Amino acid sequence: MLRLFESIIDNIEKLVNQGYYPLTNFKKYPLKDSWSLWLFMPEQKRQWRKNQHLVSTFNTIDDCWGLFSAIKSPSESRNGITYSLFRECILPMWEDVSNRKGGRWELTLSRNWMNHVDFCWTKLVLSLVSESFTRYGPVCGAVITIRQNNIKMSLWVSGNCTSYEIMEIGRVFKRNLQLGKKFKIQFKQHDDCVDHGASNAQIFMEI
Repeated sequence: MLRLFESIIDNIEKLVNQGYYPLTNFKKYPLKDSWSLWLFMPEQKRQWRKNQHLVSTFNTIDDCWGLFSAIKSPSESRNGITYSLFRECILPMWEDVSNRKGGRWELTLSRNWMNHVDFCWTKLVLSLVSESFTRYGPVCGAVITIRQNNIKMSLWVSGNCTSYEIMEIGRVFKRNLQLGKKFKIQFKQHDDCVDHGASNAQIFMEI
């Protein structure tokens, strides 16, 4: 399914390059679900939730491509910026009922791998909207945070997943992002992150 979506996006880009923009006269390719992109811009004087801004919601491949083509890529974004892509009905926070009791697979990349960040984020976005993970279990969304020393990318998994499903989702995550053996992804539970802090939370699984 991921390869099919990438092929469709390639065709959209060809049409745009040929001058067919906007693509109002072409049939759009619907997604199985609607997705919302959120942007977190840290401001110390504002509450956390008020720093979270809804950018746009889309339900077609065409509109997904148009949105991500119009915004800055992660490698172009300043430190502290966080992009979150979640199903429309789910907020990008631990407290949301769909995220509660769930967890996340997390990938940390050093600044030395900045030229690989955009590729990984694009692959993760396309894997989400193409529902590449849902054959193994429900997923909620994905997050990427740009920090001074590293970049953190995570895939949020529903609390309804079994341990087997979580592991299979992690394997798909790593395979779709084409991560070699030297890259490790770790799974942490949201409740443990809340109780002990994300950096001190227990690692329940690692691939």
